[in-house]
Amino acid sequence: MSDFIFYSVVALVVCFGVAYHLLSRIDSDIVPEGYDAQLDPFWIILGTMLIGGVCAFHFYPENSDMIFDYKYITFIIPIVFALLIYFCYLFEFDFASNTLILVGGLVVSYMTPEDYRLFPQLPYVFLDKLSIALIMLIISKGFVLLNGLPAVASLQYLAILLSIFVLAYFGILPQVLAVVAMAYFGVMIAFAFFSWPPEKLILNQGAYTALGFVVACLMLNASVEYAETSMFVAASYMITEICVFVYNRYIMGTKASWGFMNTYYFKVSNEGEYTIE
Repeated sequence: MSDFIFYSVVALVVCFGVAYHLLSRIDSDIVPEGYDAQLDPFWIILGTMLIGGVCAFHFYPENSDMIFDYKYITFIIPIVFALLIYFCYLFEFDFASNTLILVGGLVVSYMTPEDYRLFPQLPYVFLDKLSIALIMLIISKGFVLLNGLPAVASLQYLAILLSIFVLAYFGILPQVLAVVAMAYFGVMIAFAFFSWPPEKLILNQGAYTALGFVVACLMLNASVEYAETSMFVAASYMITEICVFVYNRYIMGTKASWGFMNTYYFKVSNEGEYTIE
């Protein structure tokens, strides 16, 4: 077993064990009457991601196949913005939350190498960075639309993280990025155990917006390392669901109590019907 796979497995197992243990200690109704920070699984998930990601980066041996100069701040900044985004959600500042995603996207995009351009055809660097921030907004908000169907958003999150690992395995991405992704994978798969029907815990829309921003930052780092396609694939899927949602909600005038009921995924998988066990 290569060092890369060994560290990835260790990161996954340790983060899964820690997250599962902490999440299992939450004993509450699926939707509590009033907000209680101690019963909010988001803090456990984000905190474990932060510690697990930093430790994975710290203990994994450096390699020389990286274009991006990875530092601790590379993995800390997205978590900090995710925290701020979630606070805006808790205080119902939706506009501020969306603004923070755009600002955070710009900050993270400017942390990439100076010569990196996702859209080289654009005449100005700022337009390229703004386009990246808009894609990150789309990915973040897309996870919100998927939230509501049991465990669907978690599985989408896991699929993206696993794809980063696979790309690194075949030498397309730097191995350190995959080790960090597997640390995040361990956390989210632990939550998937509790969000799988019948649900024991759920994440609210603000949580998935914040976590969507974190995974969008990982995908931006992947695009810097010659894996631009991965970012466009995820964004195109999110754009499709958002367009279907807008069409059903605002053009067809479909009334639904949950946003995900207007998505294409919901219509196909549930045939337009939704029941709560």
